[in-house]
Amino acid sequence: MLRKSIIYALISAVFFPVGLFAQGVFPGGRIAISSDGNYHDRDDIAATALSIALLAKADLQDNLVYYGHSDHIWDTHKKREEEMRVSSEETAKLYGGFDKSAFHNAKSETTAAVNALTEQIDASSKDDILWLIGAGPMEVIGKAIQKSDTTQRKYVYVISHSKWNNRHAARDHGGYDFKDFEEMGVNPIQIKDQNAGTDRPYEEYGWMRDADDPKLNWLWKRGVLAGKKKFDPSDAGMVYWLITGGPDGGDEKANPEKFRKFLTK
Repeated sequence: MLRKSIIYALISAVFFPVGLFAQGVFPGGRIAISSDGNYHDRDDIAATALSIALLAKADLQDNLVYYGHSDHIWDTHKKREEEMRVSSEETAKLYGGFDKSAFHNAKSETTAAVNALTEQIDASSKDDILWLIGAGPMEVIGKAIQKSDTTQRKYVYVISHSKWNNRHAARDHGGYDFKDFEEMGVNPIQIKDQNAGTDRPYEEYGWMRDADDPKLNWLWKRGVLAGKKKFDPSDAGMVYWLITGGPDGGDEKANPEKFRKFLTK
């Protein structure tokens, strides 16, 4: 997988227009994402689909080793849970190249989801690090870390942008807080809150609706189906940050125009 990432970086440097990846390229390793969307905010119905699309456009399908949706494990709306399945699994099918076994419903199959994520943490090494994106409450992530091999945790980086996600499990359910993770031996990374740049009026994402590409039309429909006042794929900003360099100068200022340039290059 690292070899594929290195090849991608070299191709990017030669063929991608200056400025498109001004911040850099994906630093290599594996990617895991834990998102909610099944309770409280509906933003992940849009963000999950866009995150999958960004990974596919970056040719990183093989690098996605875990996607746990509906990770608000205490309460759920069954309809939203199904929409999260569609946004993750059906978007992955549409774009192609993803391992379907990487996708998990963390609410209905919590133990299996935790075990699958624990396996990925345990598989981490200096040459194969794990980028773990926290796009929901930190409980499933915390449970997986707690079960993992302590010697492998130093090769895991947990990324967050949301104070609500950081605190919800601990504050409202007596579970894990993002601030717990450093003491548990992993590397927490808090990036800029992505809402200001990405939670924007629908018209700023109208290029998805008006595109000739049915894949972009699909992303538009997922955002509309989320039913929010604005088009809100905010958690996808963490994926954008990671694939444009991550801690090596990744772009923390995602917005609809940057998504457009990336997805239509």
